[in-house]
Amino acid sequence: MSAASPKKTEDHVESSSLNFVADVGSQLTAFHELAHRNLEKITTATKALSSVKNLEEFLVVREKILKDGFDTTAAETRLAAEMTMEAFTRAFASVQKQVDAMHKRIMQATDHLR
Repeated sequence: MSAASPKKTEDHVESSSLNFVADVGSQLTAFHELAHRNLEKITTATKALSSVKNLEEFLVVREKILKDGFDTTAAETRLAAEMTMEAFTRAFASVQKQVDAMHKRIMQATDHLR
C-alpha cells in the first residue's frame, strides 16, 4: 500500500481550496447582484406607495408589494441555499474521492486478514 506523497496531497488541497475560493467569489458576486436588484425593487415599491391617492389603492398596492416580496424572498433563499450546497459539494468532492481511494487501498491491503 503506497501513501500519497505529501507534495501531491498539498497540491490537491491547494487546488481544492482555490476552487472553493472561486466558488465563494461567484456567490459573492451573485449576492451583490441580488442586493442591487432588491434595492431597485424597494425604490420602485416606495414610489408606488407614495403615488397612491386613497386608502383602498394603498391597500391594494401594499398587498401586491408584500406578495411579490414574499415570492421573491422564497425564490432567492432557495437559490442561495442551492448555490451554497453546490460550492460545498464541489469543494469536498475531491476530498471524498481521496477518502474513498484510501479506504479501497486499506481494504485491499487487509483482505488477507479477513
